[in-house]
Amino acid sequence: MTLTETYPIHRCVYRNDQIALIELLKDEEIKKQINEKDNHGNTPLNLALMLGRRNCIITLVNNGCDIISRNNYGWNPLEESIFLGDVDIIEKISLLRIKEGIKVFGKVTLKKWNEVLPNFYFKNKIKIRSPIPVLAKLLGSDTMELYKKGNCFRVNTSIAGFSVKGIPRIIKGSMSILIRFNEETGDCKCVVLNNKKKIYQELYPTLPQWCISDIIRNNINIKTLYKVFFDFSDCIIKQKKGSLLKKAKKTFQTTDGKSYKTDLFKIKGVKAVVRKRDNEIVIGDYKSDIRTRVLNLTSDPTKLVERINSSASVISSEDTTSDNDDISDNESTISDNDSIYSDEEVLDISKENINENALNNSIFKKYIKNDTIDPETEKIITEIIMNGEDSDHNKIQASDILFLSSNYPDYIENLLNKPISRKKYIKMLKNLKLEDKSKKDNNKENNTDEKEEYTSTLSRRTKIKASEDPNVAFYRIISGIPTDDDVNQSQNEERNRLRSFDWTKNKVTEEQYFDPSNTENMHMGRLMNIAENTKSNKYIKLWMTQKNEYPISLDHLEPIFEFVNMLFFDNLNSQENNEKDAILGKNNESLNVLYKEKRFPIKIDFPIYPTIKMTIKNQECTIDPEKIPDEIFKVPSDYEEDDVLFEF
Repeated sequence: MTLTETYPIHRCVYRNDQIALIELLKDEEIKKQINEKDNHGNTPLNLALMLGRRNCIITLVNNGCDIISRNNYGWNPLEESIFLGDVDIIEKISLLRIKEGIKVFGKVTLKKWNEVLPNFYFKNKIKIRSPIPVLAKLLGSDTMELYKKGNCFRVNTSIAGFSVKGIPRIIKGSMSILIRFNEETGDCKCVVLNNKKKIYQELYPTLPQWCISDIIRNNINIKTLYKVFFDFSDCIIKQKKGSLLKKAKKTFQTTDGKSYKTDLFKIKGVKAVVRKRDNEIVIGDYKSDIRTRVLNLTSDPTKLVERINSSASVISSEDTTSDNDDISDNESTISDNDSIYSDEEVLDISKENINENALNNSIFKKYIKNDTIDPETEKIITEIIMNGEDSDHNKIQASDILFLSSNYPDYIENLLNKPISRKKYIKMLKNLKLEDKSKKDNNKENNTDEKEEYTSTLSRRTKIKASEDPNVAFYRIISGIPTDDDVNQSQNEERNRLRSFDWTKNKVTEEQYFDPSNTENMHMGRLMNIAENTKSNKYIKLWMTQKNEYPISLDHLEPIFEFVNMLFFDNLNSQENNEKDAILGKNNESLNVLYKEKRFPIKIDFPIYPTIKMTIKNQECTIDPEKIPDEIFKVPSDYEEDDVLFEF
């Protein structure tokens, strides 16, 4: 190794030469290059993680390399380490990311926040609702209180854990988190309290073992990773005007007896781009083979390319399909020079991707009078669902069910709770296209016995038995719990992928990798599948207080919005607020209309899913420091130190 070679730190990683790497990093001038990107857009740590150079990873991390920023493919070091599967590395990077985030918040964000909002008390009621009984039990609600006085914080929550026995549900309790920052150093001390048991435990800087174990458990043995990006290119925010039937102005009364007049704003056109990465196999010094399917595109794919900042490729346009009933499963090995998007949009009619037009049109619409499902209409619709078609032999589609669940959730809830026989319940699920009949006996009549199995089309081929409890069966369908057959099939696919991989063609030598003329974005060392999908929600509703009426406005939260943007886009180290990438705050030009007057959203209705809605309602707010006593930021004298576990 000579110091005149390009990218000396990268070369040590490529050669897996930890001893030379340690010696190089003793030179302060060389060490300044520890986060330099090579001609393929990879830092030394990115390269080490992709190639599985464990010793080099540890050396780089111990020498303070950047463990936050993304590579040119949009993956941060933690995400790359998850697919490497090394417990020690996952733990080390995870804890350092927490430390880095707290450090930036304490030294940068908190100082800005104290200038505009030194003290406040905020009480919120959070409800997540669903007409599906099993989901309703799982989601629940929470009353959350947030206190801030200078550098001290307290968070109170009614959630004490999560039960996974039988149907999952939230465990209620009384928990508090106390946080204090050192004004000079930005260091943090965090303690969690169980107010019912009167015990406390330090959470930071010394993380308890149960917390570390949870972090590792949540990041180990992951087969599928999801990453979400937001597209505001079509976002529209409008203040709604009232009518005889729908009011656009309301007066909300908070728990402290104060009343606030509000106007209704609706946000439309925010798109979530979901990237799914799975089927990962580590292959060493070879160019990554990335097979990608694009399930749905925006009207302007180039804007999406910029927002994702990735040069991964997808199937070519001749492999795509515009068939309304199917999604192309064709795959092809990609090269980094291919286009990210095909010219033809691939239509996806899965439950997650039915567009707003489909949610407002259905074969059921002609039966519904005055926008209400009366008993007679309910009887007609239920009969259609049980038969799988109407009297004109129009088959039920996924969009028809989403039309009902989105616009008439009470009907769906009543339908799922009807006291019908198990055979009819299974038939109903089948006609709802929640299940398809097993292929094992195509000639068998519809009057099946209770031992017959069906295959879900809403999960990864999850099989359920007709003898199962309907609510539990429905939960298994929508949660996508894999069976042993799924696991075996996945393993067979991986073995076939390895057998067909061209080891000679994709081998990359050190000379080839560091060739100055080779400047393509390059991912190394993996066989993986990438799928991207665009999801659009219905309106987000904001009930905004009138000008200067509420104790705080959105401007008071601007430092927090900046911090969230940095976290979301993994740019804590750069501390740059890129207007193009901002999802919250003034840097997102789409949201500027909300800042024109000193307003604040006192209630937010956010549709998470066609059958799941989250409502956040502010119940009380004050900025008077006299109403925020210092004692609440201290551990009560009658509390004992012990393990404070969130129950699972």
